[in-house]
Amino acid sequence: MILGSELITAQNDRDFSSGTRGNWTESKDGAGTLTYDGTNPGGEKVGKLESSGDTYLLGRLTDTNYSTPTYNVPYRLKANIYVPSANTLKTGRVRISGTSSGTADLNVKLLTADQWNSVAAFFIPVAATTAIRVGFYGNPADGDILYFDDVSLKQASTSNPMVFDGTVISSTFLDIKRIRLIQWVDHNADIPDNGALVMIINGITVRATVQRGGTPDGDGAVLWQMGPFDYGIPVKDFAVTYITHGSIHVWV
Repeated sequence: MILGSELITAQNDRDFSSGTRGNWTESKDGAGTLTYDGTNPGGEKVGKLESSGDTYLLGRLTDTNYSTPTYNVPYRLKANIYVPSANTLKTGRVRISGTSSGTADLNVKLLTADQWNSVAAFFIPVAATTAIRVGFYGNPADGDILYFDDVSLKQASTSNPMVFDGTVISSTFLDIKRIRLIQWVDHNADIPDNGALVMIINGITVRATVQRGGTPDGDGAVLWQMGPFDYGIPVKDFAVTYITHGSIHVWV
């Protein structure tokens, strides 16, 4: 995937490298806080959310702090998120919001506790955006903590196919697309026997498991595909919620 230049203006708003929370503020309905933290597990410079009487709690970076995305062009929003195993709530999200036609929950993920999770999301804006948000998904308990770092917003390649890799991907098409083919490609020749893939297409869960008998097929082999379809499947919401190896190629 080819990515453009970074759209979040200040480096400290991306990685907290100046030792402050920068232009980030709380989006909340209780007394939860967002602070700079340099003593988290690993001692990195990060943002820290801590819940207190909140039913939702996220960090918010308003649109005055990033360049305006162009309509009808794909973008990638990414952040690293860490939740402690002591948390009651261990789900997080990255989100970009705007007018009613441009608001999209881009990513929801059950995070692996006690380690950094790279959470990436792809979207196509059709209206003005107002803020980037990173934080809990759901109702955090009092004292629940979420750390986040390395927030990035970049224009993504418009090439066909769209190629996604990583541990979780969500793509919200705000104008209906037709997907003609989805392929799971073993680009590092490391997808194991019984390797699993879970996707959600228009709210329907699709699960795929590779049965390869322990014999690798080589770098670049297509191990599973759905399609091709002559006219394409009309899709508004597409998400890969679980993938451990390889990459997903989506032809629209």
